[in-house]
Amino acid sequence: MTTTAFGWSSELVEQRGLPAEAAPLQCELAPDISALRLVRQRLRGEFGHLLPAGVLDDLELVVIELLANAFDASEPTHLTSLSVRLSGSDVLVEVTDQSIGTPALRRPDELAEAGRALVLVAALSRDWGWRPSRPGKTVWALLSNGRAPIAPEAAALPST
Repeated sequence: MTTTAFGWSSELVEQRGLPAEAAPLQCELAPDISALRLVRQRLRGEFGHLLPAGVLDDLELVVIELLANAFDASEPTHLTSLSVRLSGSDVLVEVTDQSIGTPALRRPDELAEAGRALVLVAALSRDWGWRPSRPGKTVWALLSNGRAPIAPEAAALPST
């Protein structure tokens, strides 16, 4: 029996139509809003064939909002790191910047032009949070990838 990077049997992957391999998307970006268009294109290119359209739309919005927040908090010379990984029934997004500011979910002012990013992230994600990192912090969001989770015992089914 052959297995994929996630430990699923190849037969199970074929049966359920799961992605055999999904390499993570990882990159470093200068805090420039024009980079967001390229990130959108890269997300669609990397994950468009692996995720349902609605999930891909949610993923794109979460990534762009987290990056825009990181860019706003960053110095022009500091890089922001992005990581997007598929695993089982999850998509994990991590954005690391060099700012020590603490992200906080708060009710946005109805007339304000900003302040809604984390509200959107919280609404579209199963969970989100942040942790200190060197130097700065990592904000993460966990989304469902639209596929049913595979029970560990099902992933280990012997091939026939």
